[in-house]
Amino acid sequence: MLGFGIFKKIQISFALNRIDLDYKSFILFSLFLGFCNPAEFENPCDPKSETFRKNYLIISDLGIKSGYCGISSTPFSNGSNSNTGTNQTPTIPTKVAKFLMVSNAGSNNVNVYTINSTTGALTQISGSPFAAGGGARFVTAHPSGLFAYVANGSGSSISAYLINTTTGFLTPISGSPFAIPVNPYALTINAAGTLLYVAPYSGTLIYMYSINLTTGALTFVNSFSNTGVYAASLAIDPTGKYMYAGDTTNPGRIDAFQIDSSNGFLTPIAGSPYINGGNDTIGVTVDPTGKYVYATNYFTNDIYGYVLNPTTGQLSGIPGSPFATGSSAPTFIIVEATGKFLYVPNSGTNNISGFTVNQTTGALTSISGSPFLCGASPSVVYADPSSTFLYSANTSGNNVSGFTINSTTGALTPIAGSPFAAGTSPFGFGFVSY
Repeated sequence: MLGFGIFKKIQISFALNRIDLDYKSFILFSLFLGFCNPAEFENPCDPKSETFRKNYLIISDLGIKSGYCGISSTPFSNGSNSNTGTNQTPTIPTKVAKFLMVSNAGSNNVNVYTINSTTGALTQISGSPFAAGGGARFVTAHPSGLFAYVANGSGSSISAYLINTTTGFLTPISGSPFAIPVNPYALTINAAGTLLYVAPYSGTLIYMYSINLTTGALTFVNSFSNTGVYAASLAIDPTGKYMYAGDTTNPGRIDAFQIDSSNGFLTPIAGSPYINGGNDTIGVTVDPTGKYVYATNYFTNDIYGYVLNPTTGQLSGIPGSPFATGSSAPTFIIVEATGKFLYVPNSGTNNISGFTVNQTTGALTSISGSPFLCGASPSVVYADPSSTFLYSANTSGNNVSGFTINSTTGALTPIAGSPFAAGTSPFGFGFVSY
């Protein structure tokens, strides 16, 4: 649609002004042709990709207000455009979460909600929920916001969908569900959007699939050994160089891998696995700065923190670690997008523990008022890309709790209308952002 709109603008300009195509129109026409043949291994709508940045610069420089890949563009200003002789790069706006997907393990489907950008309130879209496979676990959206994937924990398959970028409606991708040898559980996609990694509910392998950037279809590529009984969570660092898996073993452990930049294959990092003194390392996350890794231990009610070596991917303990959650049965942990606050749901006590993150050391300090009450048996918490709202999937409550995040203190305040109805046993979250 963007390419058609640009070409239409050229036609109108020609008809009204009776001028030849100028250099700007030539650039726009070239950009239009580029969309017909996207790079095979780079997602042109991923703000981290070189293709995105080059095209965004062109759109901004020409003052096109329609935006690019759903992200509004702002022309250069204050002497920073290309005519001044300077080479400043405009700030790429943060993606905004438009839809929230919730996978329901009990009702084998996916709820899709629109997010009120002012209040954070959730409204279920027309047609929701959408059928998934048996025991739907984690759900994730492609970086482009065009595709979604659900791990069917008891169905030995992955459901894949096309996302309507206007309505959020999910349509099964041709070939979906895609088979996997064992029950899939955790999912993560690399930043380029070319690879999907899947951790099963049983076994000791991590599976890798390639993603067709045109159709969203999956193709099995390879599998890699993991030392734990199964990896309940997967996390890739912001540079895309390393992956960490939380293993449900006793003692708890994290498996660390280097990701081959050419093919995405996983190689164990020296020193891996990293054994901690906890039990059942169910959750693992990397902070958005790529400096720290945190892991929750379900049975020992604590959080282990590590410093991430950016050169090797190796981990070393943060002083003061482990940090007590102050509650029971912590599950899947997150650090919100600013890197200032960490949250973990406690499924045994129906609340959420919040911590401030020391930006220098990575040490955690409990937020005043923590833990924060939520619904019954929260399994997963997610913060939106703007770090304005946080949501918890309440497995026993069959609903979703929503909160606003105090940007100064990290304290959570319930959103009006929360909790919001979901399916049976909601488990996983996925933001669809543009």
